[in-house]
Amino acid sequence: MGKGTSTELIMGFLKDLPIFKGLPDRHLRHLSGDFIVRNVSKGETIFYQSDNSTDLYIVLEGTVRASL
Repeated sequence: MGKGTSTELIMGFLKDLPIFKGLPDRHLRHLSGDFIVRNVSKGETIFYQSDNSTDLYIVLEGTVRASL
């Protein structure tokens, strides 16, 4: 999948999220370029509480369990 294609897919998904609704396409396109699609397996740890991060995780499909 080419970068343009994934950017368009991400942009389309973001348009449906309440937090991004109403943003002009040029802003959504800019944001979409910063997203990384990551597939994870059941039971896989996405991040730990002690991790330093400024990342935003959006679950496209499935569920996430948070625990301390």
